[in-house]
Amino acid sequence: MPSAERDLSDASRRELLLVAVLTALLAVSFALLAAPEFRFVGDTEHYVELAGAVAHGTAYAVNGRPEVLVPPGLPLLLAPAARFFH
Repeated sequence: MPSAERDLSDASRRELLLVAVLTALLAVSFALLAAPEFRFVGDTEHYVELAGAVAHGTAYAVNGRPEVLVPPGLPLLLAPAARFFH
């Protein structure tokens, strides 16, 4: 019986190695397929730009035009992150 336990252990090690290799290949493929630069688009871009303006104490504006349609609630909430990451 000791040889059967050893064979099971070897099979478990092979499975673990297979899972590790597949996980590494998946991680590498995601890294290669990822965009080189993350970009915000749409409304998100608008809110992030306003949060940066609030965080840095500049005008509450987008593309140099004062913002009158978007209330400052979400940009104020995002401002600390904008200050830290920009």
